[in-house]
Amino acid sequence: MKNKPKIAHVVCTFPPYQGGMGNVARENCRLLAERGYDVTLFTPRYRYLADVSEREEKDGFKIFRFKTLIESGNAALVPQVVWLLRKYDVIHLHYPFYGAGIFVGLAKIIGPAKLVVHYHMDNIATGAKNVFFRGYRALILPQLLKLADKVVVHSRDYAFNCYGSWWLKFFAHKLVEIPNGVDTNSFTPLPNYKDKFLKKPKQLLFVGGLDKAHYFKGVDILLQAVSKLRHQDWLLDIVGGGELLEDYRNKAHLLGLKNKVLFPGRADDPRLREFYRNAYLTILPSFTRGEAFGMVLIESMSSGTPVLTTNLPGVRVVVDDQINGLLAKPGDAEDLRSKLDYLLTHSSALTDMATGGLEKARQYYDWQIIGDKLASLYENLLS
Repeated sequence: MKNKPKIAHVVCTFPPYQGGMGNVARENCRLLAERGYDVTLFTPRYRYLADVSEREEKDGFKIFRFKTLIESGNAALVPQVVWLLRKYDVIHLHYPFYGAGIFVGLAKIIGPAKLVVHYHMDNIATGAKNVFFRGYRALILPQLLKLADKVVVHSRDYAFNCYGSWWLKFFAHKLVEIPNGVDTNSFTPLPNYKDKFLKKPKQLLFVGGLDKAHYFKGVDILLQAVSKLRHQDWLLDIVGGGELLEDYRNKAHLLGLKNKVLFPGRADDPRLREFYRNAYLTILPSFTRGEAFGMVLIESMSSGTPVLTTNLPGVRVVVDDQINGLLAKPGDAEDLRSKLDYLLTHSSALTDMATGGLEKARQYYDWQIIGDKLASLYENLLS
């Protein structure tokens, strides 16, 4: 491009924090930089990131971590984004980002930028937080969608079944489906990946954040399910970190699973790829619409490992039941147990599912395919 369009991505969390939304924003920015865009990612510099550089450049795009006025969990009040975003051609807001949405909207009103709202997921909670989330969806979300030039969703299935569905349906003419992606050149199967389904013990795998923000991943339900398995020739790795890790480890011990369930902690990318490659099955037992897609599903499928997950909007678009995995009832430990027992005793079914998952990951979810869709979206907005 002769004159590089200036693109700003705004996201509430970003590596080193482990979370799907930050990882997606990182890959989006990398792919756009590869395609000739001038990209800057804006994200809060939370208190726990005091040792992380405020400004850096990585993978061809700039990262700016700004100070927070007030912060709570993975949200922060950041009015300065109005000023920071004033000279960009496109502002790409990764929603939800409480404390930034209003100010991104103001930046759109007073500046020349096109606005893309990327609706990742619902936030679900109890008590006062739930009241806040519902109020935000009722008051702020519709204003953001009204201001947006385009609204990115991972699937229309999720968009039309999530808690924000009323407004997303109202602005359906703005929707663009762009799923999350996977690096199919890095997440690859073992050369003879079908042989692993005959090995014993069968290695089960869970990958996800073990913090309060990711309570909906269903680790409690998974532990209940495996504690009642009839088939006993298995081991389970629960890969991830967070403040709930010790609680989950204690629960596993109380259920008599001390020697069956292992907690290896967080894994960097090379180690994570090995977990996926060697697993018999990856399990994602999420039980709320806080799970909108499931990055671990396509990472596992691309690694030649089938998946067992739950029949949730958005997730069921990724996993075709009995073709590249199985779908269980959300929040139902007994149904999860039943399907696990079936898969543990029918390794031949896993072979076919692994092949189906590998083909789907390469055909629909390769990051380069996603990058082309993003670039096409921006070209249309700026033309």
